[in-house]
Amino acid sequence: MKISILFLSLIFILPDLNCQKLSSAKIINLDLDKAFNKQEEIPISRLVDKVTFTILENNPIAPVASFHQVEVTNEFVIVRQQGGNRNWQILLFDRKSGKFLREIGKQGRGPGEFMMYSLIPFNPIKEEIYAIDSQGNLLVYNTQGVYLGSVKMPNPAAQPAAFNSIVDGNIFVVYVGNASGNEKRKLILTNSDGTIKIFPNYLTWDAEQFWNSTQKRGFLPPPPWGFSKFYTWDNKTNFIEIYCDTLYQLTKNLLIPRYYFNWGKYNAPYSKQIWATDSKNAKNYFFITDIFENAMNIFTRIYFNDKDYTSLVDKKKNNFIFCRIGDSGISGFHDDINNLMDIIPQGVTPNNELTWVIEPIKLLKWLKENPDKARLAESRLPWLKTIDEFSNPIVAVAKCK
Repeated sequence: MKISILFLSLIFILPDLNCQKLSSAKIINLDLDKAFNKQEEIPISRLVDKVTFTILENNPIAPVASFHQVEVTNEFVIVRQQGGNRNWQILLFDRKSGKFLREIGKQGRGPGEFMMYSLIPFNPIKEEIYAIDSQGNLLVYNTQGVYLGSVKMPNPAAQPAAFNSIVDGNIFVVYVGNASGNEKRKLILTNSDGTIKIFPNYLTWDAEQFWNSTQKRGFLPPPPWGFSKFYTWDNKTNFIEIYCDTLYQLTKNLLIPRYYFNWGKYNAPYSKQIWATDSKNAKNYFFITDIFENAMNIFTRIYFNDKDYTSLVDKKKNNFIFCRIGDSGISGFHDDINNLMDIIPQGVTPNNELTWVIEPIKLLKWLKENPDKARLAESRLPWLKTIDEFSNPIVAVAKCK
């Protein structure tokens, strides 16, 4: 797709946007098809300086389950998990010491109890943490675990919808999935007073054909990462759909296109969106599984051919780079600072620090398979000798250059 065609498509697909802002916006074209054929090794020393490690306390109340998400703030490590003795938990640890502080909320159907954690990250402005109740409403807690109230879910009209992000610190974003094939809404902006704005969806697909197929071959669940990705950088909210080719900045009034991901032959047509977890289609198309950003780079994870590829956008050069799969068997940045296993970044803190998580089981396996490197690493990092299979994850934080 040429950039002129992209502009023309945006004019028709997003007619409610401010035309002057849209036409004057600089959309950067990134060639992912070409980049995939030129994968390279990226050392983390190119991106960050000294790395610090925090081992999360293995508290009996708070063992970290196998399925978890870790977020690092200026003060805390927040673990959102599914598993263990209870299905869903939100755990708060001290960032410096790794000491377990408290559980945020509890799972249940009572007042102030949640059914699952929310995809919305920690709100540093209000110091709030979020979860979802049995009715799909958003529950609000502070860092002391005190329940502060709820925000009612906009009527999703029986379509898949979920709270996903925040705009301007106090407006919540709801993404509406297009399971029917004819959903007219893309995003709903809301707060405790009700709906503020709806961004429309103009794309359709043949849902009847899909549902008829699933009856014959078994139901395909949605991908575990959802159909959309949101993140905040420089106090701005960004949005992309995992099968879409455009990264937007989201404001309370506009969707402003920023980057065009030219998927080339790996582009999934809109009609294939709900087949994202189908093994046949997953081998043929790119899907975004994670994305976040700082001043220098946009970090991404691209799923293709049953593999996750760590990748980044160099914002200064405006080029896309895939990490090739190394000796570790994964696509990640090479840890040339500590000479440990390749790393997969998971986020950037408000203080411009790159974060990632080291799973004890994977670390022990790597140490066993690389005895020479293990001896060298243990001489530099004595805490490695304290890790066993029952240890909680290790959180790594490094200041970005």
